[in-house]
Amino acid sequence: MSACVVGISGGTCSGKTTLARVLARHFGQGCVMVSQDWYYRDLAALAPEERAKVNFDAPEAIEASLLAAQIAALAEGRVVEAPQYDFALHTRRPETLHLAPAPVILVEGLHVIGMPELEGLLTLRVFVDASDAVRLARRLARDTRERGRAAAQVIAQFEETVRPMHARFVAPLGARADMVVQGEAPLEPAAATIAARIDRLSAAGG
Repeated sequence: MSACVVGISGGTCSGKTTLARVLARHFGQGCVMVSQDWYYRDLAALAPEERAKVNFDAPEAIEASLLAAQIAALAEGRVVEAPQYDFALHTRRPETLHLAPAPVILVEGLHVIGMPELEGLLTLRVFVDASDAVRLARRLARDTRERGRAAAQVIAQFEETVRPMHARFVAPLGARADMVVQGEAPLEPAAATIAARIDRLSAAGG
């Protein structure tokens, strides 16, 4: 593969998406950004009340095989149509996102650097760390504003599935990362360090 594929993981609202966006601005047209959140399994076949019971923080909630196939395609220089997810309805939207290949591929999401399907695709693994209190506060703000959730629903989900799944699946990924970033600090200095490492990896051919 000629592309440098960077996996960015961390807990919910740790700052991983923000870090990816800072890196995307740095690399401009030389970069394509992919979110694990686009690849949640389509639950259209389930009744709405059943969809709400699904554990969205477990790795199996993601269609990892599709994510891996599209990352591999981008890395090989092929265009992909990435799925888009409706977080209010828990279904995939009919429209897709057209993604063109680029020398740097940023893949961000809870489980990215731990997914067996992505094991042979990632060039660099980054983990973004933040406390439970900070992540809950950020998630409350995001889900009530962007995803149509009530505050009580967000808090209940955090306690019932987000926190335990983080402890079981996400937090241990920090030990597997090539770089660990503090998500409660300004992310620009960390992004500059990561960008420099990506440049070195790209110059060395990955």
